[in-house]
Formats: sequence, C-alpha cells, structure tokens
Amino acid sequence: MEKQEEAQEMGQSIAKLVNREIIPWLKIRAHNELIPDSIISQLKSMGLFGVNIPDEYGGSGLGSQSIARIVRELSRGSIAFASLIFSHCKVNSYLCNGGTDEQKCQWLPKLASGEVIAAHALTESTGKAVANFTTTIWEDGDRLVLDGCKSFVTNAATAGLYAVVAKREGQEGSLCSIALIKNDTVGLTIGKEIERIGLQEVSLAPIVLSDCYVAKKDILGGWDKDAASLLACVRPAARLNYVARAAGIAVRAFEEANTFVHNKYSGQRLLIDIPMVRLRLAEMRAKVSCIDMILRDLSRQLEEGKVEMIDASAAKVYCTKTAGEVVRSAVELHGGSGYASNLPIGKLYRDVEALSIVGTPNDIILSDISDILLGLEASGSEITVGIALCKGGHYEY
Repeated sequence: MEKQEEAQEMGQSIAKLVNREIIPWLKIRAHNELIPDSIISQLKSMGLFGVNIPDEYGGSGLGSQSIARIVRELSRGSIAFASLIFSHCKVNSYLCNGGTDEQKCQWLPKLASGEVIAAHALTESTGKAVANFTTTIWEDGDRLVLDGCKSFVTNAATAGLYAVVAKREGQEGSLCSIALIKNDTVGLTIGKEIERIGLQEVSLAPIVLSDCYVAKKDILGGWDKDAASLLACVRPAARLNYVARAAGIAVRAFEEANTFVHNKYSGQRLLIDIPMVRLRLAEMRAKVSCIDMILRDLSRQLEEGKVEMIDASAAKVYCTKTAGEVVRSAVELHGGSGYASNLPIGKLYRDVEALSIVGTPNDIILSDISDILLGLEASGSEITVGIALCKGGHYEY
C-alpha cells in the first residue's frame, strides 16, 4: 500500500511538472536545446531516476504497474523525457539483476539520486544482433580492451556512466559482456548529436571506443558472465515502456485536439458542433482507451512475472501504430494549423513517428511474430531469444 501511495504521489507531481514547466518550456525551446538542468533537477528530486532501484540503495523499488503510469504521464509532456529517464533505468535494471555486490554498492545509490545519469550503448550500424557487432572486448594481461562504435546512444552527451555491450573477441556466436565505463575514460569519444525531426530534447549521439582499458571488476556481473540472458530479460519491460509512451502521447494529442475544436470556428460554427468532428474525436478517445487498457493489463502481467514476450511485442506494435493514428487525426482536426511546426501538435506529429521505429522497428517485430506463427522461429530473433531465456522469470525495468 505504501508503494502505491508513493507512486500515486509521484504521478501527481509529474502531472503538475508537465503542465507547469515542461509544456511551457517546449513552446519556447530553442532549436537543438536539450532538457534544461532546472527541469532535470526536479526530476531527480522526485526520485524518477531510481524508480526501479530497491529501497536499500536509495531508490523507490516501484513495480511495473506504477512505473508504466509514470512513463505515461511523462510522455504526455514529451516522450523525450521518458527516453531520458528510462534509458537510464535500463542500466539500473542491468545492475539490479546482474551486477556484483560491489558494483551495486558503487553505482546504484548514485544512479538512484540522479547524481550520475546512465546511458545504454547497444545499437550499432549493423543493428542489435551481438553476432554482427564490431564492438569487441578482449583480455590484455590483467586488463580488458574495448574497441568499436555505438550508434543512437540516448543520453550520450549527458551521461556519467555507459553500459556498453560488446562481443567477446575470439568467441563464436553471441557471447558478450557489458562494460561499465565512466565518461572520463581514456579512449571514449562522444560523437556529434544526430540531426533528427523529433525527440530533439534528449541527447542522441554515437560513441566511439578506441583502446579503452577496462578493469575486469567493471564488467557487469564479472568477466566470466555472458550478458546475453540479461539483455533478453529486460526486453519485455522495454516493450511495455513503448506502450506507456504511446499512451502518453496519444492522450496528449487527444487533449490538444479537444481543446482546439472547442475554441475554433468554421464559419459561424464551433468545430465541435460539426457532427463529423465529434465522430472523429470520439474515435480518438476510443483508441486512447484501448491503449490504456493494454498498458494496464500488460504491466500487471509483467509485475506478476507472467508476461509472454510475443504478447509484449504485439502490444508495442499495436499501441505505437494506434498512437500514430490518434496524433494524425489530431493534426487533421487542427486543419492548416496542424501543419505548423511551432505548435504542440506539430511536435507530437514528429515525435510519434519514432515510436514505431526505435527500440525494435515494428516491421521487424511483425516479421519475427509471423515466423513464430508459421513455426519458422529464427533462433536469433529478439522474441524467440526472449522466450527461451525469460519464460517463467521475473522481469524488472
């Protein structure tokens, strides 16, 4: 009960912050301006950077249902804020589920308070399959050497800690390690911010690793641990996270459209008095309700350790696609104003397109699902690997 009350209070605080500061700041934000320190400080004081870290390390230790509601509320302001927090939280999850006691004591209190912001470095130009990675790690005496390049790293420019997934050099298949490296590590270079049409408020850039020396104690779980199972076991929560982002951006689009049609005239009539406008608005609201119902059900299953990877993946596809439909309907209801880049609805339109692409593209997920349905389960797909390694387990953000 205490955790529920804590999560409820946190949600109310986020809603106030979204309405009072985040939405107004987005309206005056300069091009390429990242989330200001003044807002990040408030996110830290609310405890958002430690929502999935146990109490004993200074976090909140909230369950999946509470976290899903928090992601939804943050995404109502901007899904970039959810990207900032929950890319960080993925590293929290790695440490909580696979870190050594020493690593947990060293990093979790700092991550919980937001003193250190974390970045998860997985994706490469070749994709996310470890077997195809060019980023490798190997032994050099008592130390390890890390070389390679990671693309699309969220929090790249603001992180103090990077969880870098690297292939073990000289090893066949997908044997990999997660190296925990600080932002001042010699050989680590942060690349130029990636120009993009949306999600512009959070840092997104490549990182280059050139002869980075890493101590064996800084390998997540130890040098003898294969991190493949750890990567797989956070995927259901990652899928849920995108469902929550879809819910947040969809409800915001509905709110923007509802306000607009109640205040905008077409000739002598308010737009809301036009039957077709009412019908479109009702359709949008129905879609928002469906996304919310899927979010509640999936987050409950995840918290109970009963979620199937194929269901989490299907939910990501359906909800992000449906959120896109809601946002596009909102744009159409705005008429010509909906195409203006300086209005909130224009930003939502640019941002929502990312949801069906980032994480794992929806078309790739659908391809994997179709293989499963046809009995052609590709051994390397994220869904089949997730099922094999995580079935029956307990998942954490």
